[in-house]
Amino acid sequence: MVPIASLQDKDLFKGLEPLQLERLAKFCEILDFKDGARVLSVLPKERSNRILLLVKGKVVVAKKFIETATAKDITFKHIESQIFGEISWLLESNPSAEIISSGASRFIAVDGDKLQELCQEDAKFGREFYKQLAILLARRTVNLTDLSKIVTEEKPAVFDF
Repeated sequence: MVPIASLQDKDLFKGLEPLQLERLAKFCEILDFKDGARVLSVLPKERSNRILLLVKGKVVVAKKFIETATAKDITFKHIESQIFGEISWLLESNPSAEIISSGASRFIAVDGDKLQELCQEDAKFGREFYKQLAILLARRTVNLTDLSKIVTEEKPAVFDF
């Protein structure tokens, strides 16, 4: 269980009532990672059904752009984001990128199965949570669209997050 205050300041949980945050906090935990540690993996055997919220630190994203990529085809990029694993949770699939801790990092890990149960049990919670998730994903899409407008044809954009 994590303190409710640590959930309140996350965009994903804005608009949730204190009682809802209390229920959510019961199936969240704090995870600490050392520099170079794998936070999220594309490997099926390492798949975990959880959403990770960055509390402090930075991460690097390593992504293959094609299925037959070799090590030289993998791009590493520092990204500024506070949520990871939400798409694979939503789509019930493996993540599309490796997330690696760049220095020490701390996350709140939300148990995806229990989150889904809570969304089904408490319709008000579910509506607000999915609304916030949709807003977060829409903002990310808008940001990517804006970034693509400033990239010229000579230098193609590669968005790997």
